[in-house]
Amino acid sequence: QKPEFSAEALFLGDFTLDFETYITDQFPLRDGFVALSSLTERALLKTDVEGVYIGSDGLLVTALEEPNETLLNANMRAVESFAVSLDIPVCLAIVPTAAGIYPEKLPANAQTADQTELLGIIRENTPSALWVDLFDTLAAVKSEYILFNTDHHWTSRGAYAGYAATAQALGLEPEPIGETFETLSTFYGTAASAAGWMRGEGDTVELYADAENVTVTAVENGQSFEVPVYDLSFADKKDKYCVFF
Repeated sequence: QKPEFSAEALFLGDFTLDFETYITDQFPLRDGFVALSSLTERALLKTDVEGVYIGSDGLLVTALEEPNETLLNANMRAVESFAVSLDIPVCLAIVPTAAGIYPEKLPANAQTADQTELLGIIRENTPSALWVDLFDTLAAVKSEYILFNTDHHWTSRGAYAGYAATAQALGLEPEPIGETFETLSTFYGTAASAAGWMRGEGDTVELYADAENVTVTAVENGQSFEVPVYDLSFADKKDKYCVFF
């Protein structure tokens, strides 16, 4: 949408960035040109388009670059310092991407960081944090629909697997996932948009509770109020996973 002008936004640089995004998004026939570019690059036998690998079984995978070593070290020190400073458990659960869970679906010459090595480095340098191994957790159920095919997020099933592993690490008994209550219509996610590759079956969002009747208690500025877990207005929009909270 066209951003609203204000002197503050202009001064901070927000307005010019938002306006540039608006102009780019409103470019005539933009999606058609992106798709044409994608098809052209595929015809030239490129295995990735805009940093997205086109894998087998309709899987689009955003390449994971080698991390900035300085930033990685700073982040690990921050987590370790945080864990040491508290007298309650600090849980560290890092979610792997599809590039790590489904390497067999990547093109033969795909270049992506070794996630098992990276996770090992992080675990070694954050000994005071309670480590939750989400790599093995997701790898154990990789035959299920745990990661979106056209987006970098995990699905409801993948998120449940992560929740269950984290609960068990904290000595809690995870609630059962139950039956699927509703499945939203097909959409294509951020990886498909970046690559201009709207092929295959796309993705769906599975809801595991009655969206009309499930709320949680939120607290803001000391005040408690009930909010819905699902915002069904996003069910008819592009990124349907925004229905959560």
